[in-house]
Amino acid sequence: MDKRTQAAMVARAIKTFSSAAVDEYDLEPFNILKRSKDTFSYSEEGQLSNADEVIKKLEDVEFSPEEDISVLGKLDKVKGAIVKVTVPNDNRNDIFYLFVKVETFNQFKKRNINLGFMANVDNNGVHNITDSKTTFGVKDTIGFYYHDSHFLISNHSDFERMLFLISEYQRSAEKKADELVSFSTVLENVDALKSDLEGRGSVIMARMMARISIDDLRKKFSDAELDDTLKSLNDIITDERFERDFEDLTLDINKKKIYYTSDTKFKFVALLADRPAKTIFLGRKFME
Repeated sequence: MDKRTQAAMVARAIKTFSSAAVDEYDLEPFNILKRSKDTFSYSEEGQLSNADEVIKKLEDVEFSPEEDISVLGKLDKVKGAIVKVTVPNDNRNDIFYLFVKVETFNQFKKRNINLGFMANVDNNGVHNITDSKTTFGVKDTIGFYYHDSHFLISNHSDFERMLFLISEYQRSAEKKADELVSFSTVLENVDALKSDLEGRGSVIMARMMARISIDDLRKKFSDAELDDTLKSLNDIITDERFERDFEDLTLDINKKKIYYTSDTKFKFVALLADRPAKTIFLGRKFME
C-alpha cells in the first residue's frame, strides 16, 4: 500500500471501532442465528476452527503476503482484504488484523455502491478507474478485526464470508446429525435427518444444527431428566406464542418421543437448537 491507503485503512478502523461507535451498541458473544445492526459481537479463539486456521496462517513466521496485488487473478473470487496493523506499546508491539470486505464489479455505472476507494488491477499494479476492466472497491468500514486472541465483529456477514464459516457450519451439521442418532429412543426417525441436510434451506439448517449442543442433550435426555425435559419442550410447542412456529411437530409425553419427519425438519431442529427465547426484563417471547 501507499501511504495514503495505509492512512485510509487506519481511519476505517478508528471510525468503525471507536469508543463512541462501540458504546452506542450492545456487545454480545457471536451467535450463529442472531444478528443485529445495533450489536457488536465478539468471538474468542478456539470457538471456530476455520477462524483459528486463518489466524494460524497469518501468525506463521514463514508467511509473507504478496507485494503485488495482481496475484489475485480473477477478482470475482476475492472475498476481502486483510490488513496487518502494528502498534508500538512499551516493550512490545500490538498486532491487529483488520478484515475488510472487497466488492468487485465490471461496470461501475450500473451499480450504485457506496465505496471507500476503487481501482483497476492488472499485471502492472493498480490504476485509475475505467468501465472496461474489472474494478474493486473497499468499504469505508471494517467488517471485523482480530487482536489478542479474539475477534471483534461489526458485520456478521463479512465475518462468515471471509472466514468461510458456512462450510464449517455444514461440516458441523453432518457430524451432529450422526451424533443425534444416539438419542433415537427419544428422537424417533432421527436417522433420516442427515439425508435432509441438503437441498432447499441447507444453509439455514446448517446454522441451526451448529447451535445444537450434544452434551446438553445428553444431560437433558438422561433418565433422570427426560420427563422434565419433554414437559418443558411440550410447554414450548403448545405456547400461544410458539404454537404456529412448531405446528405439525409431534411430541408424545406418554411414549417419551419426539417425532422427526422431513416436512418438519426445520421445526424439529429449531426446538433442539433452543431457538425459542424470552427477554429477561419484559419476558417477551421470540424466536432467535
